[in-house]
Amino acid sequence: MKRAVPLLLLAACAHPPAPDARELYFEGRRLETVGRIDEALAMFARAIEVDPWFIDARLSRAEVLAGQGRYAAAVAEYDGVLDRHVNRPEAIGGRALVYGLMGRHPDGVADATKLIALQPKSPDAYLLRGWLYTLDGKPAEAHLDYHEARRLGRDAWRRYYNAGVDALQHQRYDTAERSFALASQLAPDRVESFIALGRTHVEMGKYGDAVEDYSRAIDAAPDPELYFHRANANIAMRSYVAALRDLDHAIVMMPRQAAFHYARALTFVGLHAPRAALKDLTTCLDLQPLHREARIQRAHLYLAAQCPEAAEADLQAALEIQATPQTIRLLARIYREKENWDRAVYYLETALRICTEDDVRESLKTELEECRKRK
Repeated sequence: MKRAVPLLLLAACAHPPAPDARELYFEGRRLETVGRIDEALAMFARAIEVDPWFIDARLSRAEVLAGQGRYAAAVAEYDGVLDRHVNRPEAIGGRALVYGLMGRHPDGVADATKLIALQPKSPDAYLLRGWLYTLDGKPAEAHLDYHEARRLGRDAWRRYYNAGVDALQHQRYDTAERSFALASQLAPDRVESFIALGRTHVEMGKYGDAVEDYSRAIDAAPDPELYFHRANANIAMRSYVAALRDLDHAIVMMPRQAAFHYARALTFVGLHAPRAALKDLTTCLDLQPLHREARIQRAHLYLAAQCPEAAEADLQAALEIQATPQTIRLLARIYREKENWDRAVYYLETALRICTEDDVRESLKTELEECRKRK
């Protein structure tokens, strides 16, 4: 696991660690890398027992604890480092970060200010304090620090961006959000940060924030994919008019993209415009015949329009792409409406065989028993 906010390269320890402590430390780093976090923490603790002066082990343990949300324990580790090395930059910066995560923003600002005094030419230190000022509701102070960070090291944005990518891949969304936000502060004209931040906010369910992120990217570089992503965030918030506007833009720019037509169909469903939705779903399937979700969505619309034969054809096609209990059950219900009990029983039995959800299985059994009685 990489550090949540890169600060400074580790300085060489004044006190060389004992050989056994070093071996335990590197084993802890290896375990951390493969995701065996509890074992890594235990290994770092053993290294500290062997050599209480082994600062790197304490720093690594503090970082892992912070990554696990165990903030008080992380602060205790950083305090242990600072008891021995009062001006250790990694410990001061790490503790400032954890204070921010804990909501102790003034304490974090105090540590970040101390870090700036130690490293006055470090863009990371100003960026950290700017982030803490933002959390503390002091945008003017944050603006000044972000400006200074850009002046000192604008090119450092890629480190934060890469840290965000790594965190996003490992589903550490809070860390990804923070890293991409700081990258965007260092290089406001780099749309990659806003796009990645938008994706992160979607994963976190922060759809309003995602809309703002994609809007900033679109303002800098209009692109059909960005309109599409912003539309999806608006669909998630049921802001269908805004989503429709974006998808119209995307389709004009890239008319043969099946995903755009499918998304616009969902928007028309949300706007209670089934005919327009059917048209887009048909276009989507013309472009991508194996689009299973479009088949199922069109089947639902056909059923609502009292066209069971067309719905049946779409569901049969969807089953050929991938058989799921939900699709099979929907098909069985079409046969129930037709009073074709043999087919209804056959499909319900098939759905029951592949269904693994207990509550769904029970309802399937009830439905199957009713059809067998009618058969």
